[in-house]
Amino acid sequence: MAILRNAHFDGQTTGYVNTGNEPGIDGIVNTNPLYTTAYVLHGQAAMLSENGGVASTVRQNLPSPAGSAHWRAYVNRVGTNASNAAFAVARDSSGNTTCATLAVGSSGGILLRDGFSTVATSSYLWTVGSWVRLEWFVDRANSTQSLDIYHGANLEGMTPSESLSGACTAGTSPLGNFLAGLNAAVTSAQFAVDELAIGDAPIGPFVPSTITVSVWDGATEVAATVTVWDGATEVAASIDSVAT
Repeated sequence: MAILRNAHFDGQTTGYVNTGNEPGIDGIVNTNPLYTTAYVLHGQAAMLSENGGVASTVRQNLPSPAGSAHWRAYVNRVGTNASNAAFAVARDSSGNTTCATLAVGSSGGILLRDGFSTVATSSYLWTVGSWVRLEWFVDRANSTQSLDIYHGANLEGMTPSESLSGACTAGTSPLGNFLAGLNAAVTSAQFAVDELAIGDAPIGPFVPSTITVSVWDGATEVAATVTVWDGATEVAASIDSVAT
């Protein structure tokens, strides 16, 4: 498995997200999203679409157009929405064709959509202020898609809380990019997004590059810092100190 593109939204803690300050982001569609620490999940910040229901998304390109791709995101439904609000879009390599979208209905059901037509709806009702982790596979080559939803105590789990599947828009051009944020203006709708990733295989939960663990020598505890793998990205491992 390889993570082809990722964005952690730790480039800043305030101001607007743009291609100059956020590695892994290739463009902005509509209004620039904001950095936020109010809804941070991992790291020092997350991305927040503009308030007032303004369309506000970031674009991540596949390194090379492909027939299929995996996409991961942690998303918080920050605002209410009286109508369907799309927060993720898969587009073809031209950027002109929407292959599939993810949206949330006014009652909180997560909608898997073929283009903009709903093909499956979650039984889980996403409440305002809650994080979900979404693992989305869009297979344009075979006109199918699937979505694994993780939430609550299972946010960082390996077995989905719920899975959806359905068709996606067929076409001769391959996948080119994904958008995340609020795709089109919907009154009061707003989303926080963290740990975006595109992969060529299922990605799984985010693993920070540095975690703190405890090392015990008898009754003496010594804090140790180690670096780990996040998908195919390796950071050299280190332990600050070990009692012997």
